[in-house]
Amino acid sequence: MSLESMPLQQPEINYQAEQEFIQQSLRSLAAQLKIYRPEGYPSMGDRFRGNKHILVQSGRLELDAEGPWNAGQAMPTDEELEEIEQMGYATDRFGRPRHPWYSKMAADIAVGVVMGKGFFREWGPNYTADSIAMQAGHVLLVRRGDSGLWAATGGFRDLDKETGLWEESLEAAIRETSEEGNLDLSQHETPTQIFQGLIVDPRMTANAWPETTAYFFDLGDNPNLPPVNGGDDAEAAKWWPIEEARQTQLHGSHNLLIEMAWRQYCQNRS
Repeated sequence: MSLESMPLQQPEINYQAEQEFIQQSLRSLAAQLKIYRPEGYPSMGDRFRGNKHILVQSGRLELDAEGPWNAGQAMPTDEELEEIEQMGYATDRFGRPRHPWYSKMAADIAVGVVMGKGFFREWGPNYTADSIAMQAGHVLLVRRGDSGLWAATGGFRDLDKETGLWEESLEAAIRETSEEGNLDLSQHETPTQIFQGLIVDPRMTANAWPETTAYFFDLGDNPNLPPVNGGDDAEAAKWWPIEEARQTQLHGSHNLLIEMAWRQYCQNRS
């Protein structure tokens, strides 16, 4: 079945309230920052957070583009500034897009924010896609090569340089699962889109961040799990018992995505 003809289930799901999702996401991010600092990123002591945020709000501290809280490219080029203006996001005094959760991150002393472009390719949102594949009470996870944390398969959507068009999110989710876990999901007939929106990542900044579309693939109850192995930027891949995966600190917002998929998995069997 081609991706163009592949149907998508869109069941009514009782998503967590937006504010609860943000709070849980930031708690997960805080836990990850305790054990992993991306290369080229400031230490927790140099992140912009807590009392520094209060001082800025009261007008007694001005951030600059040379501060220790910056990572990667600190300032947009003139061409990038034009692109940012068309995004419609709020911007800081340097014209950089500001993360919608900026205030909550900056006020949280366990999280804080990094300024600049950081690891990301684009200012503002960087679009990704994730696959949550479950079978017989197990979920496919891969161990990331950068942090060593386990995660669902997923990654950035590719840009076709010839057409200028971005890869479809479902196509990207299937491709990443093939590359990272050596599992072909292209023939699965009814993936369910379980989430679309902002997620957390230890590499996110106040000016560049990931936004994902996540799909749940229910592969049935056959106890003979298909073989998987790590590839691309994944060091390993394996099927985890779902309960064990739910109790493990995973990369980014993947604990929350797996909870959404798990609810759908149970609903499919009720």
